Amino acid sequence: FQSVFNLEDGGFISLCKGLSAIQGLQLLELNVESCEKITDGGLAMFGVGLQGLTRLALNMKGCKAIGQDLTVFSETLASWAALKELDLNFMDCKTMSDASLVSIGRNLSKLGQLNLLRLNCVGCKDIGDDGFAAVGAGITKLTKVSDVSLKFSKCEGIGDQGLTRFALPLGRMKSLQCLSIIMENNKSVSKDGLTQLGAAIADLQQLSDLELDFADSKKIKDQAVKSLTDGIAKVASLKTLRLDFLGTGLSPDVAKHFGQITSVERLPQNSLKKPAAPAAAAPVGAAAPAAPAPAQQTMGAAEEAKP
Repeated sequence: FQSVFNLEDGGFISLCKGLSAIQGLQLLELNVESCEKITDGGLAMFGVGLQGLTRLALNMKGCKAIGQDLTVFSETLASWAALKELDLNFMDCKTMSDASLVSIGRNLSKLGQLNLLRLNCVGCKDIGDDGFAAVGAGITKLTKVSDVSLKFSKCEGIGDQGLTRFALPLGRMKSLQCLSIIMENNKSVSKDGLTQLGAAIADLQQLSDLELDFADSKKIKDQAVKSLTDGIAKVASLKTLRLDFLGTGLSPDVAKHFGQITSVERLPQNSLKKPAAPAAAAPVGAAAPAAPAPAQQTMGAAEEAKP
């Protein structure tokens, strides 16, 4: 379904009832982007009677009245026991609260068949440490999930404490193969959070694809990146790595921290901050001369992660 900007709760609830009447529905993609008149009360009616869903993509981007209290919605979410793929887009839902994300995280843990999770909360400024940690606690209880993408750029309330609490149980996800965390424009994350994240990633021995984007996060310095890469270097199964620290506090010699990551096929170089040095100086993303990259490691063009 395509978005209709002036859709209100009444129309949305009627739509939900119609969907519930469809026998055997397994795949649902619903776009209500920028429907600013749909509220939490309307969303509470979504999904009732859809326990047979195996794949759901729900785009609520820009629905400014959604997010203050998603208790009922998240409890309904927990009833979709057959769900294997879930994509929730709350981007720019300005009223999205930390308590709502805590509720979603708690109920995610009940989706025992889930294999893929996409969660976009970019621009939800009221989300903080508790909400992000709850998402981590929820997904780490899912024994079948192999692909997780989390977008939390411009969520100003998430700091080292939230990232640390998120990361602590992460290493138990033995089935995880693909992990993407996008957290651009973060004002608080620094060495402590990235150190714990690196330690957790080190335990993900099935991980083959990793993307971390902390662009424009000003508190991230060289030591934070070193602590992170110390963990990444221990993942022997890693094949694809994308890192973006553009606009952070990295110095020109940061490249030395990447020489130890030997298992990857692709390591972006242009996404790292380049030195304001003469043209002859080596770019920051290139391998340091004293520690040349092994033959199987190649340097590719940066791939931007867009919300």
